[in-house]
Amino acid sequence: MFIDERIKHVGVSTLRKIDADVLRELDDTLYVLRDHDEPVAVLLSYKLFLKMQDMATAARKDGA
Repeated sequence: MFIDERIKHVGVSTLRKIDADVLRELDDTLYVLRDHDEPVAVLLSYKLFLKMQDMATAARKDGA
């Protein structure tokens, strides 16, 4: 089993504390927002999103 230490599970209340400055400083960490122990959303930097998009595009091209 692979455990990615860059994934952080945080409560929805943490979302209220996030402003534009915090968002600009996001690194390659992916945040899973949880409400009552249930995952409800994922927050990641735009840079990481683009990297994931590139990986998905490359995988589709390799599989085609």
